Amino acid sequence: MTAQLQTQKQSQKSDLVQSQQNKAVGGGVAGVSNAQKTQASSHFSKAEIQSIKGWYAKKNYTKEFIKEFQRLVGTKDDGDVGKLTINAVYDWQVKEGLTPLDGKFGGGCAKHAGLTIKTNNGSGSNSGGGSAGGSQTAEEAPTGSGINPKPQRYAQGDYPNSPYVKKDFYERMKEKMGDTPYEQWNCKDPNSPIRSIYLEATNSRNNNGASTISSSGCGIVSFASLKGWRPTQAAEYGMKNGSRKWGGLNRSFYVANGGEPMGANDGLNAVRNNGKYMIACMTSGSNGYWTSGGHFILVYGYDGSNVYVVDSGGKNRTKAPKSTFTNAFSDGHVFSR
Repeated sequence: MTAQLQTQKQSQKSDLVQSQQNKAVGGGVAGVSNAQKTQASSHFSKAEIQSIKGWYAKKNYTKEFIKEFQRLVGTKDDGDVGKLTINAVYDWQVKEGLTPLDGKFGGGCAKHAGLTIKTNNGSGSNSGGGSAGGSQTAEEAPTGSGINPKPQRYAQGDYPNSPYVKKDFYERMKEKMGDTPYEQWNCKDPNSPIRSIYLEATNSRNNNGASTISSSGCGIVSFASLKGWRPTQAAEYGMKNGSRKWGGLNRSFYVANGGEPMGANDGLNAVRNNGKYMIACMTSGSNGYWTSGGHFILVYGYDGSNVYVVDSGGKNRTKAPKSTFTNAFSDGHVFSR
């Protein structure tokens, strides 16, 4: 065997090993070249990318710090956060076993990596809240007796084109979309191959067997916050496992994933005394404080007077007196986290 042929075979073997490693971390692009990353599919939708870029803008990191963590995660160190950096951070989070997988290099990531955050307002720290998310202010993440660590909030309205449908419709959509990542599915595009399936699913004959994450995904987005997953991850997992039923969310999905059905008072006591979390379905009670119809929220704290919640809806409620909660409570499922 010539030296040239041997070198070629070794290179092909190396490429195969790297490809297998990438698949092992959920299809990420960690370890590939910058040129390959440019061609890689994003883990996030365009709306998600814009939202995450806004998060970075608010952090006001120095270019030097951005370059520092860009080198750490293996992407071009240009000091600007864009699609490639966000996806590289996500891949690094997967590799390091961090949650939530959100593409945000915040306090938890910095602490894990041993980096010190630097902002244009002065040097920061590496002790922010959450394993992957940024540090939270006291107002955003209250503490005290009965208040557990606050999960990350996601706005369901950021996903207006992501279908959230019954399992049989999902499987038909998946067949049409092939290897296209779910994050890139657009059921509202008239030219999309899944558009007709979505319309069929929303037809009255199918009793509302479909929606989008934006319009009716509060239950699965609350589950995403609980698990430390991205909403699109949770939605696809949910559809594969029967979370969507005719007319809404299938409560048996919560039970199958560790949720224990519980009433309002028992659920709040479990949150307060046992470190549990509760996904609660709220009604229009309490003068529509939570919703005008039905709406799921995630309860992470109860101090005996106030209930602390993560709300994916447009109202983005953060807390309420116990009576405001119990008067609108429909049903709940309590989880460990």
